[in-house]
Amino acid sequence: MPITPYLDDFDVDPETKRVLDVALDMTRVALGLADDLANGIIAKRIIELAKAGERRGAVVSAHSRR
Repeated sequence: MPITPYLDDFDVDPETKRVLDVALDMTRVALGLADDLANGIIAKRIIELAKAGERRGAVVSAHSRR
């Protein structure tokens, strides 16, 4: 599931986008969620963490599940 539709005005480089894509997928699998509403909520949290400076996929995924 690409995070691109949720990025809005958050401009990221290709590597960061890849990490955020992976974090979104990891979080969705870990929580067993796959609907559009859940994707939007999870993506929003992941983007908040990335805006705060976190760029490690596993860390972003773990924190977005809290």
